[in-house]
Amino acid sequence: MQNPKLHYFKPFEFFDHRGYGSEGFGRLRCVLTHANLQPAVACYRCQPGDSNWRALAMDVLRIEDGLITEIVMFMPDNFPAFGLPMIFNQNAIDGGHPWN
Repeated sequence: MQNPKLHYFKPFEFFDHRGYGSEGFGRLRCVLTHANLQPAVACYRCQPGDSNWRALAMDVLRIEDGLITEIVMFMPDNFPAFGLPMIFNQNAIDGGHPWN
């Protein structure tokens, strides 16, 4: 079995003027799902001026005795393997379910 691609970043680079929480980052929407028989959160980002929500990351939680003991992050190119769309439109959210 091949090792997954590992991605590293310098923590403070993530929080620059376009980082999470800034106006330039856009909006974040999280969708509850599951992966590998564990709870997961699929995160989508809508950048300013765009009406599409694009896959950002999926966090899979390992829970033991009611506590989160591990979080494994998957990059967006893995979304289709979990049956998740890479992109959905704001109109789909307004209609109820993001993959309508």
